[in-house]
Amino acid sequence: MLTIRLARAGAKKRPFFHITVADSRKPRDGRFVERVGYFNPISKGKGVRLEINQERIDYWLSQGAQVSERVLTLIKEKNETAEEKAKREQGKEKRRLRKVAKRAEAKTSDEPDKSVETAAEEEAPTAETVEAVKEETPAEKAVEVAEEEAPAAEETLAEKAAYKLQKMHYNNVTVKWGDGYQGWAEYAPFDAIIVTAAPNEVPQALVDQLKIGGMLVLPVGTRFQKLKVITKAQNGDIGERDVISVRFVPMVHLNNNFADSSQYKIVK
Repeated sequence: MLTIRLARAGAKKRPFFHITVADSRKPRDGRFVERVGYFNPISKGKGVRLEINQERIDYWLSQGAQVSERVLTLIKEKNETAEEKAKREQGKEKRRLRKVAKRAEAKTSDEPDKSVETAAEEEAPTAETVEAVKEETPAEKAVEVAEEEAPAAEETLAEKAAYKLQKMHYNNVTVKWGDGYQGWAEYAPFDAIIVTAAPNEVPQALVDQLKIGGMLVLPVGTRFQKLKVITKAQNGDIGERDVISVRFVPMVHLNNNFADSSQYKIVK
């Protein structure tokens, strides 16, 4: 089943989300059918914060696609009236002022300890608090939900690469941090696989993931390395030939203390 959902593409603490049409069985940030917009929660100044292609969304809805709750809230915000937008801005300003007042009160308070009853009263939601929760903008809810569901990613080279590629508008490149020995079975078979780190021997997983007629190029060896070209013939036979002596960094398994997160680049 197709679903219209958010797919994260930004770096740590710099979220950026594409609105994509994708198979609901695929990973959230994996392969998609079409991009129908984007959401940049940290956009400032003249930057575009939310862009939605409503015509394409309507088309996919007519084809039976489902919309995630997060995307639905963004669509509602995009289509909100001037009056609704003004009300949302008022609610936002109320929450900001309430936070400022609360911080000021905390600084000026001379009470060393508070009783359980007092603490309970302060923690109990007031009518104003309930109203503020109701007035929370759909986009803010979408960011909160997306951030909660997003994996606790470390700021790896892979993340930085993904962010820079996105900034340069290279939208046809997918970056994965993982074990190069295992390849990328989810998207196999591949026309070509290029490896830029040297395993001790040709990983069988990469050979298995080649398409018939496909080619695998990789350095193999430890101290003395050879650049090899592996091919898969139409009858399934595997061909191998050495091209030249080379020197690459070693390919290591993910369960080691350090792992090469960009050991291979797969071209489809």
